[in-house]
Order: sequence, then C-alpha cells, then structure tokens
Amino acid sequence: MIRLAQETVRAFEARMARQETPPAERAVWLKWVRYYLDFCQKYGLSPGAEESLSPFLAKLTEKRQDASQREQAARAVHLLLFAHKAGVSSV
Repeated sequence: MIRLAQETVRAFEARMARQETPPAERAVWLKWVRYYLDFCQKYGLSPGAEESLSPFLAKLTEKRQDASQREQAARAVHLLLFAHKAGVSSV
C-alpha cells in the first residue's frame, strides 16, 4: 500500500479536523485515501481527477464493501480531491 508523505498526512488530518470528521473515523479515512491512491496507481488513473472516483467505488462494490463503507470512502476521497485542487499538498 502507498505510504503517504507526513506532510500529506498532516494536511489531510487538519482538513478532516476542520470538516469535523469524527476523530474515531479519521484513521479509516486515511486508509480509504491510501486504497484510492493504490487503485489509481494500479489502473493508471489520475488521483486528482474526479472521474477516477467512480471506478474506485465500483471496485469497492465488487469487493463487497457495503454502502456505508463506500460512502465513507467517497467522502474521504472528496476531501482529498478538494485539498489537492486547493494546492494543499501533493500526493
């Protein structure tokens, strides 16, 4: 699995705090971000492109992740994409 740079982790954690992501969910959100980045790397997709989210969510469905897990993953990735577009940090 991709190892995120500490700068990226800190920036993402700060964004989760500002968005009031429950502290108990933050480690799971980071996990989803790492899975998403792995997925994009494996399938040659751009992690900064919103179009990459749909195939990722389809893969989660294929892997039998339930709707709440897919929603959580989507929210984490949206937060990452927003941070990426705002130039917070690169991944």
